[in-house]
Amino acid sequence: MRVCGFSFVRNALVNDYPVVEAVRSVLPLCDEFQLVVADSTDGTLDYLEGELDDPRVLITTAPWDESLRTGGRILARLTNVALERAEGDWGVYIQADEAIHERYHPAIRSCMEHYLEDDRVQGLLFRFRHFYGGYRTIHTGRKWYRREVRVIHLGIGLRSWGDAMGFRFPDGGKPGVVWAADAEVFHYGWARTEETFRVKQKSFTRLYVPDDSELGDHLTQPGEPVYRNSRYIVPFTGTHPAPMLPRIAVAGGPDRLGGPLTDSPGRRLLEWVERRLRVRFGEPRNFRLLGGKRGLPGYPAGPLPFDSPPTV
Repeated sequence: MRVCGFSFVRNALVNDYPVVEAVRSVLPLCDEFQLVVADSTDGTLDYLEGELDDPRVLITTAPWDESLRTGGRILARLTNVALERAEGDWGVYIQADEAIHERYHPAIRSCMEHYLEDDRVQGLLFRFRHFYGGYRTIHTGRKWYRREVRVIHLGIGLRSWGDAMGFRFPDGGKPGVVWAADAEVFHYGWARTEETFRVKQKSFTRLYVPDDSELGDHLTQPGEPVYRNSRYIVPFTGTHPAPMLPRIAVAGGPDRLGGPLTDSPGRRLLEWVERRLRVRFGEPRNFRLLGGKRGLPGYPAGPLPFDSPPTV
């Protein structure tokens, strides 16, 4: 079995992406890792070549096409550049602000081996933990996606889709997937300081707002808090992936939350109904879950994030 990781990044330094930690968090699973660096203006390429000095990591470059920025399409385009360079049986996709805890590695590898020759299984589905305001709190509100595909079978035609959240076939068909045995992705995109988040927010919003003159209407205004309090923010008392520990130690300090709760009455009612029924209405799916909620034999799904506390 050959496993190839893949990802892309642009301007990792100015946007404070933990991309080095992201790659290191999955590298023990991989025989090779394809990392594409899009045109950057902050020294990202030199930084990564120095930090990721591992023969398994192959760093290449790609142009940044401003004409594809609407709707975040450029993100899928660059993901596919990395995917096209990935060779092997399985591809492990990790975004530049994600990480996978090493305690999950044995189960993920076992799952890949178990389904290696099973043509029904085209990908593995992971649960997500979204850190919000810092490294000790998680947001479980309904706007946060609970699961997505992060391992795919290579060579079957799957492509990154939309704004690179999931994968589909060229005709829009969804891959058949199973749960990656009790494994989670830690998402750190909202764990930044307010200062670095405002920088990242501006560059990210440009991917969805075609007219730069309208950017201000979509950004957090000066004096307005970036992180807002919510009753759906819960403490995280587990451990983080080992590659993230030095970054977290430097961050220190309390999580950046406070002030009044901002959940509207309508949101509270909908959240209450969903949690009672253990469903999420209108939840997007870039996949077909094989075997139902329990997955296929040998690899049960386990609880979704708002069903239980963190497992790590």
